[in-house]
This record gives sequence, structure tokens and C-alpha cells, in this order.
Amino acid sequence: MIDLSNINKILEERQKNKEKEHINSKVLLVDGINLFIRGYASNPSSNRNGDHVGGIVGALTSLSYAIKTFKPTRCIVVFDGKNGSYRRKKIFPDYKSNRKSKPKIRPKYNRTFEIDPLTEDRNRIWQANRFINYLDELPVSILQLDYIEADDVIAQLNKYMKEQYDSNIVIMSTDKDFLQLVDNNTKVWSPSKKKIYTKEKVFEDYGINSKNFVKYRAIDGDISDNVPGVNGLGLKTIIKMFGNILNEDRDIEFDELIEEAKNIKGKKAKTFVESKDILERNYMLMQLKDPLIPGEKILTINESLDNKIQELNKFKIQIMIKKDLMEFALKNTISFIDAYFRLNMFAKQFNESK
Repeated sequence: MIDLSNINKILEERQKNKEKEHINSKVLLVDGINLFIRGYASNPSSNRNGDHVGGIVGALTSLSYAIKTFKPTRCIVVFDGKNGSYRRKKIFPDYKSNRKSKPKIRPKYNRTFEIDPLTEDRNRIWQANRFINYLDELPVSILQLDYIEADDVIAQLNKYMKEQYDSNIVIMSTDKDFLQLVDNNTKVWSPSKKKIYTKEKVFEDYGINSKNFVKYRAIDGDISDNVPGVNGLGLKTIIKMFGNILNEDRDIEFDELIEEAKNIKGKKAKTFVESKDILERNYMLMQLKDPLIPGEKILTINESLDNKIQELNKFKIQIMIKKDLMEFALKNTISFIDAYFRLNMFAKQFNESK
């Protein structure tokens, strides 16, 4: 005779867990332009006309993979707003001034071909807009605010949702700046590395506590954003000089590191002591714990969580895929759409409660 008592206990436990979950239980915060650019630059997919559609295909595939993997109750995709770098450029005019080159399409397999720059620019813009069109038919929220960078919006959402809802959050981006936000509630998913960064993983990879990761970034600088660091101090040197301090589970001040450097012999330590202005400037540019957002914009971000969520429009998505001739480029369309069913269930429940 089959003992059903254990099975019933398991089912009851699962039901209790479902009842505990709500729209803000497990949140996936996505760096939208980071997601699209990775797909555009690395995915060689073309549609039936031979037009490159790797930005759309790569971004949608990567997003659906993350949703399948982390099973969020809510997903918010955030994009840089118009003139998003405005506030950081006021601090440092050369911020991101090196970002004039556009990501190039990777040639498919070993085949090389010439692409007219104007045609490529038009293709990239079309793909970026079309990607957002697809997001508009999925059970995700899209957020973009003029004069605000996506990093700051994501940081504000992360802060507010943990305080208000005790949310467990996964930030999806390859941008290392988000590692400073990692704590018991917040993790960072790097799609390119296929790594989920917990506090332990940050320390394992960098030898630095996540609470002090932004201090390391301020010292090291950020080439991609054209932010120079302290000359001659990379990760290995920083760990050698300050590893015993930066691995502590508390917020370290630069003055403490400067005092430590005064007791170290050598040119690099002397350079560090003389670089307080650089350190403070870089910290202002890179820190996300107090996002560079004016009060009224913070209110807008927080209140956006009360807006209804677009529900899954499976029929419209299938029409769009056919119109874009991507039936073969976007492999296993049914599986791609199915990834959003659970997310859609929470969106429906939330919308019905409004």
C-alpha cells in the first residue's frame, strides 16, 4: 500500500511556499542596453532575408534563459534615459567621452563580409527599437527616465524593494559596478561569464568584500567609462597593499586606506597617498548606494512599482517573429514564450488586485 502522508506533506509545503510568494518576492532587474549590446555584438543570427537580427535574438534568448533559471515573480528592464550621463558629466566632463565607436556585428562563423556603415547604423537602431517592441508584449516592466542612467535606476529599485518588501533581487548585467550592491538579498548575474555573484563569489574572484568593492573600482578606474584610476594600481597591487582591510565586512573610508599607505614604502604607495582627489571623484562617479537621482525622480521610480504590468501577448509575439522573418533565427519559439508563463501568472494576479 502506498504511503501518501509524505507526498501530502510535500504538496502542502509547496502550496505554503506559493502562498508566501508575491509580485515583489523575487525580482529580476535587467540592464537593458547592456543586454541588447551583448546580443548585437556577439550573436551572428540573420533572418530569412539575410539581415542581421542578432541583437534581438541574442537579447531575447538571454533574457528568457535568466527567467527560466531564476524564476522571478517580477522582471523590470531598465534603459538609460536621454542625456543619462548628465549628472556624472557635471562631476567629470570626460565621463564616457570615449564612447564614439559603435559595437560591430560579428561575422557569421568564418565568413567575412562588408557592411556599409550607414546600413549597419540603421540596422542597429532598428533592432534596438524592435527589441523594445518585443518587450512591450511580454510580462515585464520597462523603465527609462531622462537624465538618469540605468545603473542609478536599478540601484534605487534594489534599495527600495529590499526596504519595503524584503525582496530577493537578481541584477542582470556584465557591468562590474553592480557588484558593490551584492548582499544577503541581492545577487548579480553575469550572462557573459555565466556566473551568479553572491558575497562569497565576489570575494572569491576579487579578494574584496562586496561592501568595499566600489573602493577598489575607484582606485582601479574604469576604462570603458573613460574614468582613470590611480596610476599603477591594478587589482593585484590593491590586494597586496590593502587586502587585509578591503576584505573586512564593513564600509572602509579612503582616509583609512591612505593612512595604511603612509606605512608602506615605495612609489605606488606614495602615489596613492597623493591621489585623494582622484579617489573621491571616482567614488562619486561609481557609487550606487546613494544613486544620483533627484527626489522627484526617486518618487517616480518607487511609484512605478504600482503600475499595472503588461501581460503576455503570445499571439502578437508570434506575428512579430513571422513579420521579422525570424522563425529560424529564434530557435524553439514555443520554448522561448513558455519561459514567461510563470511570470505572467504573477502579473495577472497583481493586475487583478489593482
